[in-house]
Amino acid sequence: MDFEISTYIKKPDMIITDLDDPNLKEKFININNNDLIEQISTEMDHEYIDGYICLKYQDQTLLDAVQWDVIDDLWAYILNLIEGVLNHKYAETYFPDQPLLMSFTDQKDHVVFELYGGKKKWILPKKQFFNALLDAAEIFFKQMKVQFPQNDYDVELAQIKKLRRSYCE
Repeated sequence: MDFEISTYIKKPDMIITDLDDPNLKEKFININNNDLIEQISTEMDHEYIDGYICLKYQDQTLLDAVQWDVIDDLWAYILNLIEGVLNHKYAETYFPDQPLLMSFTDQKDHVVFELYGGKKKWILPKKQFFNALLDAAEIFFKQMKVQFPQNDYDVELAQIKKLRRSYCE
């Protein structure tokens, strides 16, 4: 498998002041760690759940803990990027709570994924990339519905289903 994507949420008692901290990733929990998330859920602000997406392609890390943000919004923005590039060949957005520009540009069978206004750029196989993102987004939003049932993620899950029907399968 060329793509590896997993999602992490920030532990509620962790304060991040140094993105170069070698222990930065220890401040987060994998979204699939149901027991630990259940234990800390009452301490969390369910409106602003911070986290990060670990996105790897082959031996390259494209996203990691340095790009942490409001994680459910970030996943929703990524879904909008996929929809935007499918409809308009180009889409861009800033991360939810930081001035970090992310864009997708269609190039036939590939997509150019850019961060930091093009300072970081990868050319990726489009169908494989979008399928991997949609799979990971679906896992994330389904887990969020289990862990945070008061939050409604039906719109995002419907968008994933629509994107799969229109392009990826």
